[in-house]
Amino acid sequence: MATTTPVVTVDELRSPRAEGQWAIIFRRFRRHRLAMISLAVLLIVFIASVLAPWIAPFPRDQRQLGQTFVRPMTTNAQTGQLHLMGTDQLGRDYFTRVLYAGRVSLTVAVTTATIAVALGIILGLLAGYFGGWVDIIITRTLEFISTFPTFVVLLILSAILIQNEALLPIPDVAVRGVASITALPEREARKVTLLVFVLAFLNWTPTARLMRGMVLSVREQLYIESSRALGASSLRIIFKHVFPNAYPPIIVDYTLLINTVLVLESALSFLGFGIQDPTPTWGNMLTVAHSNMFNHPWVPLVPGLPLLICSLAINFVGDGMRDALDPRLKL
Repeated sequence: MATTTPVVTVDELRSPRAEGQWAIIFRRFRRHRLAMISLAVLLIVFIASVLAPWIAPFPRDQRQLGQTFVRPMTTNAQTGQLHLMGTDQLGRDYFTRVLYAGRVSLTVAVTTATIAVALGIILGLLAGYFGGWVDIIITRTLEFISTFPTFVVLLILSAILIQNEALLPIPDVAVRGVASITALPEREARKVTLLVFVLAFLNWTPTARLMRGMVLSVREQLYIESSRALGASSLRIIFKHVFPNAYPPIIVDYTLLINTVLVLESALSFLGFGIQDPTPTWGNMLTVAHSNMFNHPWVPLVPGLPLLICSLAINFVGDGMRDALDPRLKL
């Protein structure tokens, strides 16, 4: 009996291969134009902040006599260098301070969000998967912490701990890591690290609650039951099957948490309870702007615009990630 050779049509040859999950997500994200523009803006700000020691025209704390509150785009009478954004009340170049402030503020925001989300993921996975007394302890803990008025507690903890650093011992490894990233002396980096831990402690609960809810909906699926029947360990089931099917909303939560921490840190520093001068942040630079805004109305725009732009950009990126990860949306 003669065998027939299967015929492959031209359309089948031309058909593209099936896209992977991340390829589909990236393609959907690219269609969100505002998110792509925001991502490009964030990359520019991030790269400029990282390169601050090399592209800043002046040393970070260099004071220049007779050059206080010089207007933007003014040439320094002593050195002949251009003050792109003017100078502050001590004669320090604003453009230089903004670059270093972005490095500190973004480091605090990203590091805090990473620690808080990692803690929330771990505790949410344990609470949702194991249930029972593990779920009760973790859930009651996050409910207790969630009842705190976050900003008020931050004001109190920051005022106590930053003035008494010995109350919360910080590993030297963490301090050196923050010092290398932010280009700060270790004494200044210790206060930054302290603020990161305080912010992370009060911001992990939403992620834990979200992860717990996702795990509760995933753990009853048939493929989880099949894995248990085949003798897979709980650790393998959690990280091989449960977490990969529960993490997409966490990505959106992570981007929005970065923005939340960025605004919280700026508010604390603005009120005098966070990172203070000489360490520059966008928040404590606004403190000077607030007290001199009527005599020098351009001053609030110097730290205010980068903070506003980054905050909006992070929100738009989070919105784009939400649209890309939601299979119910047809973009």
